[in-house]
Amino acid sequence: MSNTVDVSSMTDHVPMVVMQSNVMANTTSGLQYNFSIPGKHLYSINLFFAELDPEIGVGRVFDISVNGATTLANVDIFNLTNGRYRPYTIYTGTAFGPYVDYVLITLKPSLSSSYLPSLAALEAMQVFDNPMIASTLFDDGKCLFN
Repeated sequence: MSNTVDVSSMTDHVPMVVMQSNVMANTTSGLQYNFSIPGKHLYSINLFFAELDPEIGVGRVFDISVNGATTLANVDIFNLTNGRYRPYTIYTGTAFGPYVDYVLITLKPSLSSSYLPSLAALEAMQVFDNPMIASTLFDDGKCLFN
């Protein structure tokens, strides 16, 4: 069995070095990330996980809440990936904004959990308001200096 996380199968690539370590909660209140986002834009939040502790199989079960609302309950990365050292991504599926200027993400141990939650990476991405076009515009090639 490998002791590194192979990210080649991930559709949203996170650098392999990021997936080789986790931030671990140190209290039963769990992990909290609170950060501001520039207003008047939409954002999507992505969370990246991998079970890296060779002593833990099942038992690290936690709930994820965003801005106080539980978005996922009883998340068990070991069971979702069928083992250790395998990446897993959770997309919040919620776009924040344009009137929200902060995000509070909480990973709290579920009642059935034997271990505290952990997180490999967190990503906040702006969702563009204007649709992208499939081709260039007719004047893209014009030179500004004649």
